[in-house]
Amino acid sequence: MGYFCARSHINLTPIAPHSGSLGLISQSGNLSLELMLLAHERALGFSNIITCGNQADLSVDEMFLEVANDPGTQVVAMYLEGTPRGRALIEAITSVAAQKPVIVLKAGLTAAGARTALSHTGVMAQGRQLWQSMLAQSGAHQVASTTELIMLAECFMRQPPARGRRVAVLSDGGGHAALAADAVENAGLLLPTLSEHTRKALGSFLPAHSSRANPIDMAGAPEDDLWSFIRCAELLLGSGEVDSLMLVGEFGGYGEVLPNLIKEEVAVAVAFTELPRRFGLPILQHSMYANSGSEALQTMRSGGIPISNDIQIIASTLARFSPPALATDSAKVPIRSSNAPVREGQLLVTEAMNFMTEIGITVVPFEIVGDEDEAAKAALKMGFPAVVKGVSRVLLHKTDTGAVVLNCADADAVRTAYRQVTEAAHRISPQDHSVHALVSPMLFGMELIVGALRDPTFGPIIMVGFGGIYAEMFQDVSFRLAPIDVSEAGRMLSELTGYALLNGARGLPPCDISAINKMVARVSEVIACEPEIMELDLNPVMVSAANAIVADARVIVQNQGASAPPTALSVRG
Repeated sequence: MGYFCARSHINLTPIAPHSGSLGLISQSGNLSLELMLLAHERALGFSNIITCGNQADLSVDEMFLEVANDPGTQVVAMYLEGTPRGRALIEAITSVAAQKPVIVLKAGLTAAGARTALSHTGVMAQGRQLWQSMLAQSGAHQVASTTELIMLAECFMRQPPARGRRVAVLSDGGGHAALAADAVENAGLLLPTLSEHTRKALGSFLPAHSSRANPIDMAGAPEDDLWSFIRCAELLLGSGEVDSLMLVGEFGGYGEVLPNLIKEEVAVAVAFTELPRRFGLPILQHSMYANSGSEALQTMRSGGIPISNDIQIIASTLARFSPPALATDSAKVPIRSSNAPVREGQLLVTEAMNFMTEIGITVVPFEIVGDEDEAAKAALKMGFPAVVKGVSRVLLHKTDTGAVVLNCADADAVRTAYRQVTEAAHRISPQDHSVHALVSPMLFGMELIVGALRDPTFGPIIMVGFGGIYAEMFQDVSFRLAPIDVSEAGRMLSELTGYALLNGARGLPPCDISAINKMVARVSEVIACEPEIMELDLNPVMVSAANAIVADARVIVQNQGASAPPTALSVRG
């Protein structure tokens, strides 16, 4: 769709964009045109516009840096479909996002990979969580539509940043107030109850039947006096109790309904545009008349107030514009990659578990046994209840094939379990002479998965999430480029939907989160430094109040004919 550069006075696009400070990179010509039109409606100007085409020479990460490093670029926006240089792009975004906002609209989140994966980690790395986690690690602000992209860009270019996530909702109708309250909560923002002092002050000029707790329903006050909007807004922004203001409802349409109010409504709009500068806090507006030619709304727009007729978009934009979304203190993405070819081959579970021990990761005590009597003796020695697992180089998903028996209560149960798991392993590979069984004590606690793989787009990556046999079903996981440090591992853990369970929800004792973070960081070092490891699963990792212990491990190495597991000698630390 062409190229535009304000600094060089070049325009090779079908329209005439305004010059400004928004830089745009798009992997779609049509999407770039739509974004240009949306920006034109809001009088937003561009420093650069590049549509990537098929990237026969330059890649999207190189184009991104060209636009981002232009001194005239204040905000960088990108429509992204995909790139084989994913790691280079994430590294580029990370370097820029610490200096200026980067907004990304990513398409194709449900098809991040198409290869056959042997591990749980490999399967889950093909879903939306991978790209979302990578972009989150880079510090980019992710949006879901072109409208949200332009509105968020407008916020960064024209509004002061929110100091926190506390939102005041000011409405001239109860229905819009209720919808806004839901939208604020769904976006992860806070709707604080106002202090008694602030509520009394609002009550001095609002009707007695108005709602003043937040959201504030002005209950018809503007119909008598449009300046009540400004008095409410000034009081809220100056209270110290909120960090931003959402104006929702009919404002901008009073003059449309009653022409005699046009001049007064425009004057109120002018006063609104002065408030963000006066109080240093942002204002975003929903108006049911947003698509009209209202003079008051034109005044609001030209004065820098972002406007939409969609309350959900207002709330989601404000959420992305508010801390912690603005934080830029995330761990720097390491500059490290691998171009090793992918050739699958699995270590025996005993080799994988021994390797984990060598690199300092705690695994459950276990013993390899050759018959059912040996299995019973091993269980007696380690204690009941016991776990019995089939062992084979080609056995991937033990639970699905019946090659795992849990909670064996006595020696007879262990003998029966031995027969079951070895028969299951033989069914999978009748000619495999490595088949035997592993006996270990039964562990209890929260089940997590810690995984790593060498992704063809991103190189070495690390994953943590809720694990066990349902890991792929729930896919409550977080990803990062590897290696990472312990603090970044903690941020990954906090992104999980079920994170509260690890902190002692519903009366449960809190888990040893420090031990999990150390394990995740250590595994990230392994995948970054051991080029022969293709995929790695620690699943489940049993986490309790006292520790985090690996109950099962799977390691896929590059060389199928490897006769010995990788050594820990080349791993840092």
